[in-house]
Amino acid sequence: MRKLIALAMAALATASLMTGCGVQAVGDGNTASIVSSSAPEGSDTEAESSQQAAEVTMDSVDDNLDGMDRYFTAKEYIPGDVTKSQTQASFIGAVDGRRYAFSYENSNIQMELYEFDLENLNEDAQEAIDNANNSGTMVVMGITANGTATMSDNGKYLMLYYDPNTDETHQARAQEILEEFKAFKS
Repeated sequence: MRKLIALAMAALATASLMTGCGVQAVGDGNTASIVSSSAPEGSDTEAESSQQAAEVTMDSVDDNLDGMDRYFTAKEYIPGDVTKSQTQASFIGAVDGRRYAFSYENSNIQMELYEFDLENLNEDAQEAIDNANNSGTMVVMGITANGTATMSDNGKYLMLYYDPNTDETHQARAQEILEEFKAFKS
């Protein structure tokens, strides 16, 4: 009986923790991702965006998630007007994390980017990195997230990418994004 009560209390504590942190289950009910509140970012005019994109190179951005965000936006892998959501990156031992949800050719793309402090990896971080490297998955609180998890070549970043459309065009775009991600600041 004590074990049953302890289990029920643990489940209640976990549920209240998830609610208190603003975590939302994202996916098909069998999968989840960690997302907190979102706020739209400002957007530029098309002319300003084109000019800024021409000026942005991998070498011109910082080696952090802000730099990757700026670089991916300039490459048009992330639309400039997309709503960016902060994730509960600490759930996987990351220091920062962002989620992007947008459409590409009538397909709903989900991309999450995480940054790790390689000098201070905790057990959760090591598990997330191992899962990405060994099985291409990201597991959060026992639930496997939609998409393919990949580590950058420098080991500092993790990307979770999901595109339900598997036609040739979408596969080619996913591969291009993957290659740029892996090479970022390596």
